[in-house]
Amino acid sequence: MERERDLVAALRAELAAVEPARACCRRAERTALGDAATGRARSAGVA
Repeated sequence: MERERDLVAALRAELAAVEPARACCRRAERTALGDAATGRARSAGVA
């Protein structure tokens, strides 16, 4: 179970590092994530 959690955490981190190509997508992402999108969230986990 621990390995699966580590794998999921690694995948989430990898996906979170992907910057959307279009400006409208970046705005939508920032709007949806709020403080988490700018690094001000209390926790790295959003969902």
